[in-house]
Amino acid sequence: TGPIPKRAYVIELPAWGWMLGSGVYLDDVDDALSEIDTQVSRNIEDTMLWIAGIAFFSTVAIFLGLMLNIRERTAMDDKLSLANIQLKAQAQRVQEAQDEERERMKNDFISSVSHEMRTPLTAINGWGETILLSGTSDKETLTKGMGVLIEESGRLSTMVGELLDFSRIQRVRFKRLLESFVFISDVGED
Repeated sequence: TGPIPKRAYVIELPAWGWMLGSGVYLDDVDDALSEIDTQVSRNIEDTMLWIAGIAFFSTVAIFLGLMLNIRERTAMDDKLSLANIQLKAQAQRVQEAQDEERERMKNDFISSVSHEMRTPLTAINGWGETILLSGTSDKETLTKGMGVLIEESGRLSTMVGELLDFSRIQRVRFKRLLESFVFISDVGED
């Protein structure tokens, strides 16, 4: 065989009169590098297999999670739709109950106002007939009767004013309520 290539390193130590050196055979270095290259290649292949396996199982897990989420979402949408139908039915029942209560309150109000107006009208009518039919010229009776007529007509006037005020307030509220609605005929097509 011939000489084997090697790399040598030498350093002189002049104070002692020595030379210090070391050497490495290059074929050993080539063998070690070849072994390292082989090991690195195997490690890269193993790492790539692990990455591919993890990616595959992650993809499967994500897919199954999405399928479960979609199934749950569909079930929740069905429950929400049913709850929405029930809520609309309940809202309709509440609206009907409110309408009935408003109608009852309106009737009670009309009955109460009629009763309140009847009292002064009875007093006015009674004193008017008394003065007219009695033919009295008694100043005290006339003054008392006229006082009752004026007082009761004032009460009636106040009640009518309050009713008119109430009516105006209700008209304004109703007008505002109507303005807050968007009617289908008012919506233009795009």
